[in-house]
Amino acid sequence: VTLLCKVNDFILFNESCLKWRRDRFGSRSEDTYSFQIQGQRSYQSEFFFETSFNYSTADDAPVVCLNLQPGTNYTVNITALTLQHSAHLQLSTAVTDPPVPAVQVMVVEQTLPPLILRRVENKNGPISFYQVVVLPLPLQHSFDCSSQTMRSYFGHRRGSEAYITAEFLALDVEDGMRFSVGDRLYYREYYNAALESGKNYSFLLKTISEWNSVKKQSCVTLAQLKGSSGSVKIMLFLGLASLGTVGFLLFLCYSLVWSCTIRR
Repeated sequence: VTLLCKVNDFILFNESCLKWRRDRFGSRSEDTYSFQIQGQRSYQSEFFFETSFNYSTADDAPVVCLNLQPGTNYTVNITALTLQHSAHLQLSTAVTDPPVPAVQVMVVEQTLPPLILRRVENKNGPISFYQVVVLPLPLQHSFDCSSQTMRSYFGHRRGSEAYITAEFLALDVEDGMRFSVGDRLYYREYYNAALESGKNYSFLLKTISEWNSVKKQSCVTLAQLKGSSGSVKIMLFLGLASLGTVGFLLFLCYSLVWSCTIRR
C-alpha cells in the first residue's frame, strides 16, 4: 500500500482493512469520513469497480474493512469532512484460488477418449496456465493440488507419484478443446507420454493463476481410466478355465488310449 497523503497514520492490515487514530481537537464527539474507491485490472480491460460511502465514528482508533475483490489494483480516497483533511491510498489485493470449471467426469475402461478441457473466468485473478495431470487412481484422494513440486513424466516416480503431461498458456485454450493423453508430443516443456497398459489412472485439469508474485491453483477431475476391469478379469478366468478343461480332457483321452495300447 502507498500513502500519498494521510489523515493521521493510516495502517493497512488483512489486505483490505484500515485503522487510524482520530484527531480529538475541539469539542466534537465524532467525525465523518468520505471513502471513494476505484478498482481496475491490467489483465482484464473491461473490469472497472467504483463505490463511495460515508463513515461516522466517535472511536479514538477507528477500523474500516473494505469489500475488495481479489487480484485488483485499487485507488482509495479518504476525506475527513469535519477537518477537510484527505488521504490517497493505492493498494493491490492478492489473487485467490481460480474457479473450478463444471465438468462431467468420464469413467472408462481399457481405452481413454480425448479429454475435454474447460476454461474459467478471470474472476479471482488472471488465468495464466492450464495443466493436465496424470496420477495413479489410488492416489487421487491424497493428491495435493497446491503442491509446487510436481514433476514432468521423466522426473516422477512411476506408479507412486503424479506428473504433468501437458501445459497450455491460457490464451491457447478454447473452451471445450480436446486433448489426447499419450500422443508422445511435447506441450511446452512437458512430454505427453503413452500410458502403461493395464494400469488405473485419474486425469486432472489444473488451473493456475499468477499475479504480483502470488501463485494460486485449483484442480478438477476430468476422467478415470480402469485398465483392467472386473469383466475382463472374469473373461480371462473363464478362458483359462476352459483351456484347463480342454487340457484335462485331452489328458484323459491320451491316458485311455495309452492304457488300451498297454493291455494289447
